[in-house]
Amino acid sequence: MNKFNEFVDYIVDNITDYLMRDDIEKIEVQKTRKNNNCIFTGMLIFLKDNNLQPNIYLEPFYNDYKSGKDLDDILQAMASDFNQALNNMITVSEDILSEEQIKRKCFLKLVNYKKNEEELEHAPYIPFHDLAITFWCLVDDEGNSISSFMINQKHMDLWDISVEELYCYAKKNTTELFPMLFTRLDKMLRGIVNVDNMTKEIEMYILTNRQNINGSIYMTYKKVMEDVSEQIGANMFIIPSSINEVLILPDKGNIDKKYIEGLVKDVNENVVSPLEFLSNTVYYYDCKTKTIEI
Repeated sequence: MNKFNEFVDYIVDNITDYLMRDDIEKIEVQKTRKNNNCIFTGMLIFLKDNNLQPNIYLEPFYNDYKSGKDLDDILQAMASDFNQALNNMITVSEDILSEEQIKRKCFLKLVNYKKNEEELEHAPYIPFHDLAITFWCLVDDEGNSISSFMINQKHMDLWDISVEELYCYAKKNTTELFPMLFTRLDKMLRGIVNVDNMTKEIEMYILTNRQNINGSIYMTYKKVMEDVSEQIGANMFIIPSSINEVLILPDKGNIDKKYIEGLVKDVNENVVSPLEFLSNTVYYYDCKTKTIEI
């Protein structure tokens, strides 16, 4: 099986044997658009008398197969993921779409506007330079990963809530669900890579959250940026590392912005996954005006 389509067909034909259930009604494969217009292939397993269908994305398993993992192990892992996802969905209360639930579980996520323009036509958002502040609802938090869905206009109509109201709830929830983390980059990386000499010459910080999931949103918090600039004591370049974090580089008067922009573009093209891309723009925070500029 050298082609992805052949792999998908094999999985669909054989996954039933590993699920060990007698209530499987049908299995469907569909394309799903995720962040930055990235298209993923999902496998939906429909059960009799059950309207819950966990979406199992197949690309990661195909990568495992290409790396040499046995198909039997892959199918067992898929079955395990399905059962765990189904149990999590059952555990979630049926009032997940209730207004009160949303008020407690909504949070903010920063994305690239152009790459998500089509999706944003049907969802509430707040423009932020070349980015967009979007609204999401947390379904499950597993520590290193989360389950969530994007709030769209149909949800807004259902709850009869304005963007301004939703933003107030989501802004507060974000700080509670995903507490901010700001530290020197070398401190965070120490023990992972050799950074003894890397940042002695370059003073650089990372702004994210404790989970390092969608942490770039904190660059939109005015109070956060004010506190960061006071701590650093200088104007700052804000480097969009990914949707999960931004890097903060104090402006000591010896930095060429065009050079940084070139590095950011190169890293985005060769290192950052398309799904986690944020922007090629280097932003600038002026501590006097307390504003972010491009």
